[in-house]
Amino acid sequence: MDINGKYSLSYFFTVDNVEVYTEQTELDSLIYKLLENLALNYGIGNIKNLFTQNYKASDRGNKCINLGNNCFLFHFRISSTDNPRIAIAITQEGISASNTEFPESVRIIFVLTSPKEMPDIYLKIYKSLKDFLTNLNVNAIIAQKNPNEIWNFINQNATELPDIIYANDIMDEVKVSLLENNNLKDAIDLIVKTGYLNIPVVDLEGNLIGEVTSHELMEVCLPGYIIWMNDMTPIVNFEPFQNMIIHEDKTWLAEIMNYNCLTIQKYEPFIKAAIAMTKTSVSQVYVLDDKKLVGTISLRFFIDKIFRE
Repeated sequence: MDINGKYSLSYFFTVDNVEVYTEQTELDSLIYKLLENLALNYGIGNIKNLFTQNYKASDRGNKCINLGNNCFLFHFRISSTDNPRIAIAITQEGISASNTEFPESVRIIFVLTSPKEMPDIYLKIYKSLKDFLTNLNVNAIIAQKNPNEIWNFINQNATELPDIIYANDIMDEVKVSLLENNNLKDAIDLIVKTGYLNIPVVDLEGNLIGEVTSHELMEVCLPGYIIWMNDMTPIVNFEPFQNMIIHEDKTWLAEIMNYNCLTIQKYEPFIKAAIAMTKTSVSQVYVLDDKKLVGTISLRFFIDKIFRE
């Protein structure tokens, strides 16, 4: 902690929590070793249960958080601690893993244990780690000769933890989008292919125009007067969909898209996305840099970040 009461990454670990390996190391044994390190130094509880129940028994993809620059974070929420703790492993020859999706090029992993009831501290450490590694040649860390030099390097180069988490810090990347000159057929194809039920529509400059949602597609096919009819005989053979199917490649998105989708600016607080979704019963917020679409925050994404990841 500095004179302004700010915490830096180096506050959450010591040289005793840095391990350096000169040979290739297996991922699972590395995770266990780092948990063991934290248990010996800080008494974080039963690490056998933590390892088997929170790591091995779960979808390990949920614990494997890509920080960029060939560095990964493994996060464990625990009840048996009042303070977050970090252990670091640096390998000269890489990490082998049974999970074929884990990149062989990874050289540095971080294990973070944080108090279960403090989701904000996890998000702030994640943000600080990501900023530190994004702006760095990772070989500069690997080149340090021992744990003491590594701790000093991180202490001198890492930024302080932020006071507030902004949308730009945690948002999801834009994985799919449509252009304003696409048609209904394009939208249906993309919904079916990707499984996304809310798809943003942008112009050629990447500015957000609106969105196509599966719910609104259904409302186009099944307008209100049909939904509330007591006699379903006229629609039991899906007749309202027939006209839409026939004309799907001639129906432009401008005719069906929602122009009043939920947005926040990238430097507004992350929590504002959750408040906006709760107030409007909408499941996704679009993050803008002025008018340009730069990210998304879905309700599922928010819940995962706060309660599970």
